Amino acid sequence: MRRGERLSLYICLTALTAFAIDGILPVMPVIEAALPPSAPFTGAQIITVFILGMSVGELFIGPLSDAVGRRPAVIFGLAVFVAGTVLAGWADSFGLVILGRFLQGVGVAGPKIGTRAMVRDRHAGADMARVMSIVFTLIVLVPMIAPAIGAGIAAVAGWRGVFHAYLALAVVLGAWLWLRHPETL
Repeated sequence: MRRGERLSLYICLTALTAFAIDGILPVMPVIEAALPPSAPFTGAQIITVFILGMSVGELFIGPLSDAVGRRPAVIFGLAVFVAGTVLAGWADSFGLVILGRFLQGVGVAGPKIGTRAMVRDRHAGADMARVMSIVFTLIVLVPMIAPAIGAGIAAVAGWRGVFHAYLALAVVLGAWLWLRHPETL
């Protein structure tokens, strides 16, 4: 894997977090209308539980990536993200959407933490700082464009289409990582 491809993979894996948070924003009212929340749930929890899940996931993914390797930890995280995406995308109640979003948050910790570890494993000093700078500079754009992408997808495929897009993205990123990126631990 050449440096440019590796950098592109790191950017995409890292951007998944921002896309999963911001891509859902325009469809939150649509989800609430389709599956009205009942106590103890509120519409804002679509974001809150994702962040909570991500925080919980980070506690486990870091040690997991040190114990079994970066690739398996990221793939595991993506698999949990996919499970949460399927649950939320095919949910018939708001509570299941919330549970799915929590699992998405737990899972997205894999690419978030694993990617940083892979960068640290492969690069040092100024080169590592340069790679991380490029990754973070480019993913700053994701929160700006993700709501428009989410709204566009929803306009064509409904609110569930946003979850289908998350699913496709996670599967493609997992395959790309598995097939092309060597273990770095």
